[in-house]
Parts: sequence; structure tokens; C-alpha cells
Amino acid sequence: MRERFEWRYSSGPFIRTQDGQKESGGLKLIRVTTGETVAVYAGLGNVSNDSSPVVGMFRFLVGESLVNLGEEFEILAVLSILTVVEKQRRAVIASKAAFGIN
Repeated sequence: MRERFEWRYSSGPFIRTQDGQKESGGLKLIRVTTGETVAVYAGLGNVSNDSSPVVGMFRFLVGESLVNLGEEFEILAVLSILTVVEKQRRAVIASKAAFGIN
């Protein structure tokens, strides 16, 4: 049976930054059949222009049913979050350009 996973927005605090503040929001990778969270991502910082790097934190969660997902799954999960983040970054840049914001 083929499984489905989806990136969904999360609003709960799940990362503590270096200055001790909780970072709220982000994305979580959900196993659709069980609703289990497999991985989380939180962006740290704003996209100011197209040359600034995107900084964030990504991690896989540990659980009994997560053990056998494998290396290929992990690679696909990382590539998928990079794709999502890049699409968001480009959308922010396009919106700023449309309103004449630098």
C-alpha cells in the first residue's frame, strides 16, 4: 500500500531559539493515514531580498512507527521542505516587488 504524507502549517510553539524564546508556527510533515507528525520545520527570520539566505530548523521526530521509513524517505522529506520553503521565499519576494517594497 502506498502512503501519503503532507506538509501542514502548525501554530504551536515547538522550537526554542538561542535567546530562549519559543518560535511559534512552522510546518509539520504528517503521515496522512495516522495523522502522526513525522518531522517539523520552523523558519527563523524573514526573507528580506532574493540574496539573503533562508534560515530554519528541521528535525525528524522519533516514534515506533517512524523507525522503518528509511533513508530514501528522509531524503525526500528534506527535499520536499526545501521546495516548500523556496516557493514561499519566491512568493514573498514577488509580493514585495508588486507593492514596491525593498
